[in-house]
Amino acid sequence: PACSHSVPASGYTCGLWELFHIMTIGLVEENYEISKPISTMHAAESLNKYIEHFFACEECRKNFMDMYDSCSFDRCNRLNWDETKNGEIHWKQLPLWLWEVHNDVNMRLMTEEEIRLGLPEPTFEEQQAVVWPSKNDCQVCWNDDGTWEEDEVYFYLKQYYWPTDARTVAYVSQKNTDQVLTKNGLSRYLLLCITMSLFALWLTVRRRKWQRYLTGYHKKADDCLRVN
Repeated sequence: PACSHSVPASGYTCGLWELFHIMTIGLVEENYEISKPISTMHAAESLNKYIEHFFACEECRKNFMDMYDSCSFDRCNRLNWDETKNGEIHWKQLPLWLWEVHNDVNMRLMTEEEIRLGLPEPTFEEQQAVVWPSKNDCQVCWNDDGTWEEDEVYFYLKQYYWPTDARTVAYVSQKNTDQVLTKNGLSRYLLLCITMSLFALWLTVRRRKWQRYLTGYHKKADDCLRVN
């Protein structure tokens, strides 16, 4: 999966997803502290542009952009440019939207893998097993009919990606004490995410420069052949 919480997180793509989730929760938290709040659509557009220009996986980039441009998960109604719409009720739609997108990506990847292996398409129960948080992780996030309780989901995401004290950090990792984040640990984690993003940017720039160099080299060679 792109970044499944059912197994220990690893890999560059997973690190990016973690960074994106932190960014969206951070918008809600930081908007309380600044005089001119950042609109949810402005943040979503920034995220989309980052993926468009700097995400190395071509298929992943195309899938995300198609989803974004088609207003999947009601993005065009849930998010807005209006900075005067203050309050968590509007701001929290950004992290909830991204959370829905991420769960959908994980379900799609699982389905594609099953088909690639020649297995039957996953059942509804199997698909539910890859969504996060699971009922074991957050029982109050689920309604009896299998739908989500969004207020509880947002609270869980906030505790997971934006812990503010030892109590909330312990709440997130109460079943995996070895994964409990201290403040120093969280700082190192954020630094790692940012470093990974900068490294991806550096690789992309180098790749594009090399492609331009090769394009120019072949053009010069073709010109020499025409002259001769």
